[in-house]
Amino acid sequence: MAKVLIVDDDPELILAVQCFLSPKGFLVESAADGMSALDFLSVSKYDAIILDLGLPDMDGLTICHKLRDAGDSTPIIMLTGKAAISDKELGFNTGADDYLTKPFSLKELLARLQALMRRPAVFLSNVLRCGDLELNTENRTLTKGGQEISLSPIELSLLELFMKHPQQFFSTDTLLARVWPSDKDSTDEAVRASIKRLRRKIDGANIEESESLIESNRRVGYRFRRRLD
Repeated sequence: MAKVLIVDDDPELILAVQCFLSPKGFLVESAADGMSALDFLSVSKYDAIILDLGLPDMDGLTICHKLRDAGDSTPIIMLTGKAAISDKELGFNTGADDYLTKPFSLKELLARLQALMRRPAVFLSNVLRCGDLELNTENRTLTKGGQEISLSPIELSLLELFMKHPQQFFSTDTLLARVWPSDKDSTDEAVRASIKRLRRKIDGANIEESESLIESNRRVGYRFRRRLD
């Protein structure tokens, strides 16, 4: 049985979602505000979170950001009454996996949930692997072909973010917000320089940029181009 948390201050919506999903094998729990949701999430593991953008005490983007910063990878579907592309882009950049604009079809919500939960759990383990590259997120070490590679804290954080979200592009602004401490030199050039150093260390000798594990796209940013083992 899949366990889902819905975070919304509309009791009628919560009831409708619970009544629709429960007969289909979902255990649906609910929270009416952000603090209650964070309390639930601190003690329970969910297969997915349905998260409203507008909440009484804190917005859904703040909750999403807190979860991702804490390393929580639970799939998140953001609910919003706003249809603006900029709002959706902001949600995705903060770590949301999908978006639904209110009012929405419960059948569509079910389809989105099922699609998200079919995604492979690429980092349930503390060890992320791609070919002969192995990143231990617990002791913060990287090996390639069994040989340890020395990375700076920024490089380690970048690689961990990329490997936890293979195939997902991250803009420069998102990388700065999620990886760089606020008291560090947070510039576009800092990102480019760190990516360049990281590529040299993980790709091996004589690898062209077009073949690098870290793909760059001028319009959308950077991504880890290969699926994990």
